[in-house]
Formats: sequence, structure tokens, C-alpha cells
Amino acid sequence: MRKRHYVYLAILLTLTVLFTAACSGAKSPGESNNQSGNSAANTESKQEPKVLKLGHIGSLENEYNLMAERFKEEVEKRTNGRYVIQIYPARQLGGDREIIEAMQYGNVDAGVVTSSPMVNFVPALGVLDLPYVFKSWDHIEKYAKSDALQELLKEGEKAGLINLAVLPRGFRSITNSKHPIRVPEDLKDIKIRVIESPVFVNTFKLFGGTVIAMAAGEVYTALQQKTIDAQENTPAVNIYERFYEVQKYFSLTQHMSAWGIVTISKATWDKMPAEDQKIFREAALAAQETQTKLQRESEAGFIKQLQEKGMEINDDVDREAFAKVTKPVVDDWIAKNGDKYIKPIQEME
Repeated sequence: MRKRHYVYLAILLTLTVLFTAACSGAKSPGESNNQSGNSAANTESKQEPKVLKLGHIGSLENEYNLMAERFKEEVEKRTNGRYVIQIYPARQLGGDREIIEAMQYGNVDAGVVTSSPMVNFVPALGVLDLPYVFKSWDHIEKYAKSDALQELLKEGEKAGLINLAVLPRGFRSITNSKHPIRVPEDLKDIKIRVIESPVFVNTFKLFGGTVIAMAAGEVYTALQQKTIDAQENTPAVNIYERFYEVQKYFSLTQHMSAWGIVTISKATWDKMPAEDQKIFREAALAAQETQTKLQRESEAGFIKQLQEKGMEINDDVDREAFAKVTKPVVDDWIAKNGDKYIKPIQEME
């Protein structure tokens, strides 16, 4: 009898332990849902950011890189790190043409590229290069903020390029190793490198120089070896590319304004949700505003630096004479492209 009593006690003890364990492991519906939610949140927080590759031709101190860094900062901040932009400066991904072509094929996501080489892919952008169409920094800034510019930038979509914003870089002028340039006739004995663009080539033919179209990466060596006598660029680029080492005279012809464009491959763009596309546009325009102000404020300082480095600065230039001889370039461009994009610029003077 006593033995049977002990058996009953053992069975009861076992059942009690099992019941307690079952109760301690059970969870309320609310608790279960919270854990499921936390798991989803953890998964979301651990998602890898989308990495975009951006290329440009500038050195680390160049305005292209400053623009790229500002754009990167704005995008990553506004997307809370969901996008990360990796910058490849100093022609690591090639020159402007190579970067543009890579964006067309979707091999590079974005770029800060010079507007002039892009004319070969988006002809309407040639309006930005027309000689003496922009009269002052005020004129440039007004146009940079305009709806007219945004309409022009949309032309890039036909070539697989989404143009988000611009980088106004100031005015281009002529350097050379022979003598100061005051009037177009002073270029008669000058072999000058220009951008590989019809507008540039035709403009300098009318100036009277011997024109040699050449990629940017070849210019320093060509000047050093006396293959060419001259080149034309902004004061900033003359510092960044150290042209003062192989050029003596800097004549402020201010014949054209220089522009960069923040561009994204349409292949990359089309994969983005609409809300992210909006963020990228806003980020690019914020970068544009900051860098435009910086470029304008720094231009005089770059000219002073060139003078300190031994260049002779010549501001005694008859710009009206240069503008007069290049009028056929403007007329020809209008004849081929219409006045849709040049008219708003002229009306903003």
C-alpha cells in the first residue's frame, strides 16, 4: 500500500513540473507580435545601403570634387544612409566622354561632368558654350536658378542621362607662352588647344588661332613639349592643373562661361522609387547653390594666385572685338537648333 502511495506522488510531481514549464514558455499574443515586429525592424536596420559609383575628372581640391562631395553629403543625409555614393576622382573612371558613355550603358551610376563634351551626346547643351552669351556672374546665377535651365537639362533623358543640377565654374580665358592677347589678331601665331566641341572649334577659328582639339588629360604635356602654345580655361583650372608652370600669360578674354553638370544614369534612375528621385534632385540643387556661391567668391583669389606664381595677368582685352567676330557662331547655332534655349538666356541679361 505504501509503495503504491509513493508511485502516485511521483506521477503527481512529474505532471506539476511539466505544467509549470509549459506555462513559463507560453507568450501572450501581444508579446508574440512585438517580437515579430522587432525582428522585422532588426532586418530592416541591417539592410545594406545602395552604393552608387560617381566619377569625375577633377583632382581632390578641384570644384568637381567639391561638388561631388557636397552632393554625396546631401544624399546620404537626406536618405538616412540608405544610399552611399562612392566618388572616383581624377579620371579614375576615364575622361568626361568615357564617364558619360559608361553612364549611358549603366556601368557608372553618376558623374559630375563638363557640359562641353556632353554636347556630343546632348546637342542642345551647346547653348551653354556659346561665346559671350553670358555677360556676368549675376547673369550666370540668375540662369542657374531658372526654370529655363531645368527645361534644357531634360534634354539629357533622350541620351540616357538624367541631369539634376549644374556647377557654374566661372569664365574661361586664354593662357599662352608667347605674349599677351588683347584683340583677336593677337592669336594669329598661336596654336591653341580647345575642347572637342564644334562650338569651341568654330569660335577659335574665328578668333584666328591655329585650333587643336584635344582631351583635357593631354594638355599639360602638350604645353610642356611645345606641341601647342596656348589653352583656355577658368582661373581655378589653371591652378588645379598647374598650367602656370608651362604658361606665362593669362589674358582675361572671358569668352565663354564654364559649366559642370551633376548627372545620373537613366538605368540607375529608373530603379529608384519616385520619393528617392525627388530626394536626389533636391540634394543636387542644394549642392549647386552652395558651390555656385563658393565658385564666384573664389575666382578673384585664383587669379591672384596665378599672378603670385609668376603669370602675367592681362585684363586689357577688347572683349567687344572678340564678341563681334564670333557672332556667326551664335547665328549658326540658332539656325541649327532654334532659339528655344538661347532666348531665355538673352532675356535675362
